Amino acid sequence: MAKAHENIVVYHKENGGVGSARNLGINAAHGKYIAFLDSDDWWEPDFLDDALIAELSSDESADVYQFSYREVNAYYSLEKVNAVTPGKTTYSEPCFGKYDWHPHCSFLFLAESLRKNKIPYPSSKIGEDGAFVEMAMYNIRSLTKIDKSIFVYYEHLASAVHTTKKLRDVREMRKATLVEEAYFHSIDVKYDADEGFVWQAAANLKKICAEESYATVSDFMEREISPILNVRPEIHFSKERWSTIEAWQTHPRRFWLQCKIIVGIPLAVKKWTMRIPGVRRGTNYIFSRFHRGFQKIKKEQRQHICT
Repeated sequence: MAKAHENIVVYHKENGGVGSARNLGINAAHGKYIAFLDSDDWWEPDFLDDALIAELSSDESADVYQFSYREVNAYYSLEKVNAVTPGKTTYSEPCFGKYDWHPHCSFLFLAESLRKNKIPYPSSKIGEDGAFVEMAMYNIRSLTKIDKSIFVYYEHLASAVHTTKKLRDVREMRKATLVEEAYFHSIDVKYDADEGFVWQAAANLKKICAEESYATVSDFMEREISPILNVRPEIHFSKERWSTIEAWQTHPRRFWLQCKIIVGIPLAVKKWTMRIPGVRRGTNYIFSRFHRGFQKIKKEQRQHICT
């Protein structure tokens, strides 16, 4: 591809994870803006067409552009358009609250801003994208939203989001938030990675118990969560989240056994039935269509996607 197109440069490096590769790309990029793309997603055919390039060129003040995007289910039969409300927002000072948790691939970042502010891309397997965008958005002066779909998010059933266990997810997200904490502390901004870690543990504790042995969960809670709670008694969440922590602290083995039965058995049944292609396809259709609001893809669009 690089031989056929002079504007494409390929870099080869030792495998260090997606964060390591993206950090290399950020530092090596020569363009004004930087866009990211995951290996199982794709850009729309008219992404960066002449009209969009002209629009970007006419706006010299935007640090970040955010676009609409499409989601396509695992069988290319359903789609959902996630539109943004077009407009421009300016900020008088750095602050949180600018990021609405759209995928990182729906943004164009000003390369100079990323390098000037030394935004690191975390190397964790889960949570690294959100952590990066939150850091990048903190310092921006202006955000322009354009209601044009630029990429398609493909629901890959074999991706890390769908296949990793919850305990690993929580630990990987911890790695990403520790990178955030270190970055924000380096610019004298308060950021609490411990509170987020405890919240993630509480939110996923029932499923962690369902997936792991009692010894594994007990070790996780005693070595990683309890030390934080012992020195941070002020950490408190909603009644639902905190009641989960309290239930474990009061009767850990009983709580684990209840989760193993109430949550674990349905998960095991789901795991085995989802191995049946017809069941997996039907479940994906029902969940996408009626729970997440996906719509049928038109025949001509589906042929374009599949090619």
